[in-house]
Amino acid sequence: MLSQVCRFGTITAVKGGVKKQLKFEDDQTLFTVLTEAGLMSADDTCQGNKACGKCICK
Repeated sequence: MLSQVCRFGTITAVKGGVKKQLKFEDDQTLFTVLTEAGLMSADDTCQGNKACGKCICK
């Protein structure tokens, strides 16, 4: 029998000078993590298609 292993991680997101620790699963995109945390609106972005530059990593 095969079992699926799911990995988890954390990132630190900064918005308006406020830092927030976010947990994520290995199959989630940065866009999904930020929108689910309420740090980014899906309505005024490119939906994670790398066009608007709002969900960037440093």
